Amino acid sequence: MTRDNDLALEFLRKAEHDLGSARLLLTGENLFDSVCFHCQQLAEKSIKAALTRRSIRFKKVHDLDVLLSLLDDPDFNPIRSYALILNSYAVDARIQVTMLSLVKRKQKKHYEWLLKYMDLQ
Repeated sequence: MTRDNDLALEFLRKAEHDLGSARLLLTGENLFDSVCFHCQQLAEKSIKAALTRRSIRFKKVHDLDVLLSLLDDPDFNPIRSYALILNSYAVDARIQVTMLSLVKRKQKKHYEWLLKYMDLQ
C-alpha cells in the first residue's frame, strides 16, 4: 500500500468515528448542533480521503465546497447542497460562535458591574 492509501484509510477510520459519535448523540435531547458538527466532520474526512486516494493535495481547510471543488467529481455534485448546509457546523464556524459567546458573557459581566457600581440594582 502507498502512503496516500494509508492516509486515505485513516481519514475513513476517523470519519467512521464521527458517524458513530453522531449516532450516539442522536439518542440525547437537544444535541442537534453536536450531531451536525460530527456529520460535517464525517463529510470533510470522507472527501479528504477521496482526495488523498487520488493524490490530490489540499491545504488545511474545513470548507466542504472548496474540498468538493478540488475533487472535481460529478458523482459528488448531488451532495453539494448538503455540504453547504453542513459548512455552518465546521470547526471555524464553531470557534466564531464560541468567541461570540465569550464576548456576550464579558459584556454581561461588565453590565452587571456597571449596575452595581452605579447602585442601579
